[in-house]
Amino acid sequence: MQKYDNKNTGALFKNENKQSERHADYRGEVNAAGVDYWLDGWVRTSKKSGTKFISFKLKPKQETAPAKNDFNDEVPF
Repeated sequence: MQKYDNKNTGALFKNENKQSERHADYRGEVNAAGVDYWLDGWVRTSKKSGTKFISFKLKPKQETAPAKNDFNDEVPF
């Protein structure tokens, strides 16, 4: 049986828990180039043409650890 390949796919669902205008209208998950992200979307209206569109924000599901300094900062006396 072949396993489903979810690379470069995702889904958005209406945010039923939206509590303020700043919260995303839609929420979901996406995989891009093998990396999993949380996906937030807001319904916007273009000022120029009045056309509706969705703007997106991606956040990695797994935060990367901050870079560690590899130099030795001890000063011998």
